[in-house]
Amino acid sequence: PVNLCSVSQFNQYWILQSYGNAGRMEQALASIKLCWKAPLELGKGCFWENSSPEWLAFLKEGDAAPGLPSYCHPWASGVTAWLSHYMGGIRPVLPGYERVLVAPYFSEQYPTVKSSILTPNGEVRVNAQLVETPGKLLRGGVTVHVSVYSPVAGMFGFQPELHGPGRPRATLSAIHTRGNMMVKPMTLEDARAQLKLSRNNASTTLPADHLFASLEAGVHANFTIHYRAMNILNGDTTSDKNENPFPDPYYPAKILGIDRLSRGNGLVNHGSAGYLLLGHDNGSDVVRLPSYIRNVSIWQHGYPGWLQPQREFIGSSLDDPTYLVDEKAANGTTVRRLGMVGYDDSRGGQINELLLHIETAASRADDGGVSPYVLSVYFVAKSVDCKHVIRAMDLESLNIIAPTTLMEDYTGGVWYTLQYNKSVRLRLSNIKGIRVSAIAFGKPDEYSTGRLDYTIE
Repeated sequence: PVNLCSVSQFNQYWILQSYGNAGRMEQALASIKLCWKAPLELGKGCFWENSSPEWLAFLKEGDAAPGLPSYCHPWASGVTAWLSHYMGGIRPVLPGYERVLVAPYFSEQYPTVKSSILTPNGEVRVNAQLVETPGKLLRGGVTVHVSVYSPVAGMFGFQPELHGPGRPRATLSAIHTRGNMMVKPMTLEDARAQLKLSRNNASTTLPADHLFASLEAGVHANFTIHYRAMNILNGDTTSDKNENPFPDPYYPAKILGIDRLSRGNGLVNHGSAGYLLLGHDNGSDVVRLPSYIRNVSIWQHGYPGWLQPQREFIGSSLDDPTYLVDEKAANGTTVRRLGMVGYDDSRGGQINELLLHIETAASRADDGGVSPYVLSVYFVAKSVDCKHVIRAMDLESLNIIAPTTLMEDYTGGVWYTLQYNKSVRLRLSNIKGIRVSAIAFGKPDEYSTGRLDYTIE
């Protein structure tokens, strides 16, 4: 599920549209619970510009969010309109709601649906209710009562099958109106013909997986829909009401640890295979990349696009343990130096977000990236308030490959260590400052055998 949610709630609306248009309503509704969960729990119901369900692992109510998004963002509220149009099922068939479709979605998971939309011609209302306890669905049939009011003529759409989270659960037996009059369901072609729809005049495509009945203008219509259970016939009497329609999270990369002990001395082990020291040589980088790394690049979010950030040389020291040992020290004197790329402020809007791109050599890509390597990033904060998150992603697919990690309390220096077998993007999202000093490459066998001379928390 970590790759199901866009960080942008505006983008997530279009994913919902795709689910709805494909008839994957159980997945769509489950994704709403997952993808909008963080702002609903942390933001008192306001819609955030950006969010991720992973943030619930390290944020509490009132905390600043990664990237410092807008916390009351109208473009993130498209889910409310989507629920009215797809779960409530109220959509215009012709422009201006001159003709209307009312096709509420109900299932064992969602036995009650009630929605209304105010149109130029008046209010359209729908109320659908499964009259039996949802858990009884497999022990017999189920009946759904639906009341609809529309000020204009249109179509009532209904599902020929009732769905559980994973598969169809019951199939249509009969549909009646008030007075127990039998209704002959219309096919998609019949409904389009009755509404005189063409490709040129329709605002909404009627759902191909529905059946239909006519709605008269200004008439309170009541439908009773009977479904018979399907799975009793083959002996399946187990309800999947609580079945998760998405697989459990899977992370192909592994975070080996957060090392707060080795500090500047950690370059010896974390960088035993190679490294990139940012701004280390009086503002210039010191580059010693291993053969399996083709390139390392750093990008800063700016307008109108991504820019190469400036390096900063912080200084040198004989004894500051957070500074990295300078291999160019003369006369046997141990000299430490520290440079960095990053920010100390918190302007928000992703303007001070950094991307670290680690590109593996072509030979590694050719063999499917089967040989894992170890990547470490060294941070030294200027202030105890400095805080950001690391979102680890596959550079090609941009899928999340490891849990998003909060980095805080690192004025004493901290190493973040990841093991993976392909090119990586580390997205560093600001909360209150980002300061990166080194990107290093260690030897996997040293981590797996425990030969390192420090403890990784």
